Amino acid sequence: MLTTTPASVSPLGSREAASSNSTLLILKAIAMPEPGHSGIYSLHTANFRGFQYGAPGNSRHMVVSDLLDDKGNAEFIFFDVPGQPHITQADINRATQSLKRVSDVATESSQNPSVTLDP
Repeated sequence: MLTTTPASVSPLGSREAASSNSTLLILKAIAMPEPGHSGIYSLHTANFRGFQYGAPGNSRHMVVSDLLDDKGNAEFIFFDVPGQPHITQADINRATQSLKRVSDVATESSQNPSVTLDP
């Protein structure tokens, strides 16, 4: 759904493809988080893939990152807070790249004695 664009609806293609892509565009408009109207970006980290809706400095002062893997998903919502430094893309990248599953961290700590977990 997220990769469907208005250009994918063509009067020269089949009626079935046009109908399917039109439906996907409507669902995309309904399901997309608000900042996504200013842009949708593909997102890849070492552990997850997903999408970023919006960019720092957009009119809503908010960015949403949805991260997915075969076991589930996580969502980050970044807000600009009045009187505080604005969120940057580097801040968003740092947060999304630091995400790991707890079971993955526990496995790493058992293999690496320098990593400790507090109970």
